[in-house]
Amino acid sequence: MTVRWITGFAAAALLAPAAAYAQAGVITTTPATAAPRAANEQAMPTVQGARGGMVARSVETKITPGRPYAAETLTETTQVLGDGTRISRRSATKVYRDGEGRTRREMLADDGSVRSVAISDPVAHVNYTLDTRAKTAFKSTVNIVAPTYTLTTREGVATATITADGQPMARGGGGGGGGRGGAVSGTLMRTPEAENPNVKKEDLGSQNIEGVMATGSRVTTIIPAGEIGNDKEIRVVSEQWFSDDLQVLVMTRHSDPRSGETVYRLRNILRAEPDQNLFTVPGDYTIQQGGGRGRGGQAQ
Repeated sequence: MTVRWITGFAAAALLAPAAAYAQAGVITTTPATAAPRAANEQAMPTVQGARGGMVARSVETKITPGRPYAAETLTETTQVLGDGTRISRRSATKVYRDGEGRTRREMLADDGSVRSVAISDPVAHVNYTLDTRAKTAFKSTVNIVAPTYTLTTREGVATATITADGQPMARGGGGGGGGRGGAVSGTLMRTPEAENPNVKKEDLGSQNIEGVMATGSRVTTIIPAGEIGNDKEIRVVSEQWFSDDLQVLVMTRHSDPRSGETVYRLRNILRAEPDQNLFTVPGDYTIQQGGGRGRGGQAQ
């Protein structure tokens, strides 16, 4: 079934919880300069790469307590141009998550030094972005909630009610404002979705990747000749391996002849509680409330 919002406010309300989760490190976007996309294509999760390109990679998508770990991520992109020129890029990050769901991500430069650090603390409801050169921490306050969606369906039309922590998050209709204080509702249209012969989904089973069990899936999309001006069919393959235990993707592979192949790996996984100092701002840093690089902020 395809579920489509026809109420603008309700759509915005659904995006708000997603924005809250994004504070834990989730950024999903599509570049404005992306290659033409066919109607039946399924986008891979992408984030801005260290050199400005868009790369597929895995990040924590929710607060996950009780499953601490430390690891390194490696993203490698290979693109072969029409004249045979081969372009290779790679970026690395160190990631940490403690038993209470705090996360730390260290973005590494080519020489292995730390370029920047992002700390998300859902316990204290704060995020920090650390400028390691200026020894400055930019602090922002967040309210991360776990939304619950309730659908009431009648004659093919569904009404959604969204609550968080047992309390309504917002009220729709009449230009109502966001925040708590009522239930947000909207009208959904359900329309049957025909089987697409150009999309093939495969269950790859389970296997051990970097010491953890992961379940794999693959989606192959065929873009028929002429769909986007192509004289031959285009085959796009997306593969991902997800660890139920860690609740993260441990490997993804995306192959598209228009943009090349991107492989993401979570490696050197250590299943132990990280040092708690990793989730605090060092004492010799200046903390600025709000803002960020290029913005104003109040020093503390």
